[in-house]
Amino acid sequence: MMKKQKIFFGKNKNTENQGSRRGIPMKTVTMIEVGGAVVLIALLLLLYVLYTDKLSSLKPESPTYQYTNAYKIEYSGNANFRNQDGVRVADSLNNGDVINTPLINDEKKSLTLTCNMLLMIPGEGTGLCRVNTFTEVTSTSGLVTYMRNDKKAQSYGGFLHDGEDVYIFLDPTVLTIGNVSYELEPLSYAKVWYNQKIEFYNSLTGEDKVIALVETDAIAECSSDFANYKLDLGKDVIIINGEEALLFSSVEEVNPMKMSK
Repeated sequence: MMKKQKIFFGKNKNTENQGSRRGIPMKTVTMIEVGGAVVLIALLLLLYVLYTDKLSSLKPESPTYQYTNAYKIEYSGNANFRNQDGVRVADSLNNGDVINTPLINDEKKSLTLTCNMLLMIPGEGTGLCRVNTFTEVTSTSGLVTYMRNDKKAQSYGGFLHDGEDVYIFLDPTVLTIGNVSYELEPLSYAKVWYNQKIEFYNSLTGEDKVIALVETDAIAECSSDFANYKLDLGKDVIIINGEEALLFSSVEEVNPMKMSK
């Protein structure tokens, strides 16, 4: 007689632990792994956001100010400046867009760039580099120091240009408008509206002036131990040894300044 075979519709004893790892159901293990991956991705995203936010924001921690048309815009030490899609915004008592002239800090005797600018040092040739937004610039006895996010670079003299209408002088400069001349110290700057007006800040006196340009040139004559050159601010032209050259204006196409801790 044929033996009857028992058929089990439940779990087979020999396969009862299959699909588990060390007594933990596979579904639970998978959920733990997925959860861990999600947490890791969230942490990486948070670190990325914090890092990029640091690169695109500035908190001076001491009062700063800007000039526009001889009007002084003041920011508290708690102001938070952000670069949002190329627009600088200040979260402070004076909310709103930040203009492209630099932030002046009397306490640190520094300027902070509010846009990317080109650095040219005629005494070292025709090379260019880009100095990025929110870089702090100081000058001591001709040595210029650039600080951004705890990184530093140094050079001697030259000038910064935003490719449009703002110049920051890093050498002693004589600015001549028509037949009137003004002596400017390093970290003075000028903003030009061609054939309309010029606004300039003198770091030595702290004065800001606006002068009409009606059929009048604005020439900056810069001199140092390393080079003598002139800048025609209205035409964006540099003059060295009597030869003129149009200034390069495509700021974003130039490599950034190399900085290190």
